[in-house]
Amino acid sequence: MRFTGCGSILVHHAVERSESLGYGGLVGLHTLPGARSFYVRIGFKDFGADPQEGGLHYLQLNDQMGRKGLA
Repeated sequence: MRFTGCGSILVHHAVERSESLGYGGLVGLHTLPGARSFYVRIGFKDFGADPQEGGLHYLQLNDQMGRKGLA
């Protein structure tokens, strides 16, 4: 597939940016249903549906989880 690996690379850079801004590698996002399994597979914790965001699930990754899942 043409874009294989792009998601992991983008998440890796988001973790690095979070670290450089002093957030300790923490990354949070709301995800579309079709992408949720990708984020969970690489180590994001699913906090469930957020009614304020149209029921999209909120997921969060901390530095330790990110380093393990993106290695």
